[in-house]
Amino acid sequence: MRAKKKRDPFDRVALGSYWLADARVSYAVRPGVALFARVTNALDQKYQDVFTYRTEPRAAYVGLRLAR
Repeated sequence: MRAKKKRDPFDRVALGSYWLADARVSYAVRPGVALFARVTNALDQKYQDVFTYRTEPRAAYVGLRLAR
């Protein structure tokens, strides 16, 4: 059995490139009331901003925004 080589936290690591697609829409129902929806990482890309840190998968949000 081979032991894994530990990485020095200060080693340089080249991360792969990636594309992210996000979208958001909002609809004013009446003054002070709006419906909204948003999608993050619509293509469900597997990517890393920082080596070994997981990032957000595809997600969708909907809601109602109220203002005075």
